[in-house]
Amino acid sequence: MNSTERRSSVELLLPALLFLSVFTLYAATAAPATLFGDPSEYQFVPAILGISHPPGYAFYTLLAKLWQSLVTVGTIAFRTNLLACAAGAWTVTLVYLIVLDCARRAGPSETRPRAVRVCALFAALALATAADLWQHSIHANSHIVSAALVATHLWLLIRWWRTGCDRWLAAFALTLGVAAVHHPITLLGVPGYGLFILIVRPRIVREWRTLLRIAVFLLLGLTPFFYLVLRGPDAPFNPLSGWESVWTHFTARGLRVNLFHFGLAEQLDRATVFWSLLRIQFSLATVALMAWGFVWLVHRARKPAVLLGVVLAVHLAFTLNTVQDVMAYLLLPFTALGVLAGLGALA
Repeated sequence: MNSTERRSSVELLLPALLFLSVFTLYAATAAPATLFGDPSEYQFVPAILGISHPPGYAFYTLLAKLWQSLVTVGTIAFRTNLLACAAGAWTVTLVYLIVLDCARRAGPSETRPRAVRVCALFAALALATAADLWQHSIHANSHIVSAALVATHLWLLIRWWRTGCDRWLAAFALTLGVAAVHHPITLLGVPGYGLFILIVRPRIVREWRTLLRIAVFLLLGLTPFFYLVLRGPDAPFNPLSGWESVWTHFTARGLRVNLFHFGLAEQLDRATVFWSLLRIQFSLATVALMAWGFVWLVHRARKPAVLLGVVLAVHLAFTLNTVQDVMAYLLLPFTALGVLAGLGALA
C-alpha cells in the first residue's frame, strides 16, 4: 500500500472509529427505559405513528419509527434512546470533518496531516464530553437531531467551499428542507448559509440550472411535512383535522409567548448567563482556543469565518432571549464553537 492509499484509508477509518467510539460511550450511559416528560413522548409517538407536540416533529417521527424497526435491541424505549446516541455521535464526527476541511483549505502548507487530525480529534472530543451534548445524547429527544442537522448543514457547505463540487450544495439543500420540517430552530442559520453561498460564488444568482437543482432538492427535503397532513386525521395521539389545524400545529403558534422575552437592558445579564453555561461545557483553555480559532479563521479563510460567525451570532441572539428549552437550543452554537476550538488548537 503506497502513501496515498494509506492516507485515504486513514481518512475513512478515523471518522468511522470516532463515531463508533462516541456512540459506544453514549450507549453505555444511555437511559435504559422511559423517562418522564417529553422523552417518553419521543419514544412512544413514533411507535404508534402519532403526532408529537408542536411543531409536530414529522421528520423525527418517521426517522425514529424507521430506527425502531431496524434496530431491534432491547425495548422500544431503549432503542429510541440509542437513536439519540447515534445523532450525538454523528454531530461529533461532523465537527471532526469540518475542522479537517477548513484546515486543508486554509491551513499552512507545512502543517502535517497528523497534526491536523489531532486538532480535529480534540475538537470532536471536547464537544462529545460537553455536558449539554452528552446529556441530550443519552435519551430520546428531538433536539439532538436538530444539532445533527445543523452540523450537517455546516459540513456540507464547508465541503462545497473546499471542493467546488455542486453535489454538496444539492445535499445541503435537501437537508435544509428536512430541517425545516423538523424544527424551526434549525432555520436560524439560513442568513449565514445564504451569505456564505453568495460570497463563495456571487455568480450563482445567474446560474438558473444550479438554482433549479437547489430548489428541487429543497422541496424533496420538505416531503416529511405531508406526514402531518396524511396521518393527522387518523393519528392515535394528537389528531389533526383539516389544513388549519395542521398549520397551527406545525407553526407552534401557542409557544410564541416564550420568544424574545428579554429587553435590551437585560442583554448583559443574558451574556453573563451564557458565559456560565459555556464554562460548564468547556475548560477555560478550550474557550480561549475558540476565540483564537475564530481570529485565525478570519485571517486565513474569511468565507467560513462569515458562515460560522453569522450562524453563531443569530443562534445566540435568539436562544439567550427565549425562556424555553435554552439548553437544548444551545446545542447548536456549542457545535459551531467546537469547530472553532479545533481550529484554535491548529493555529
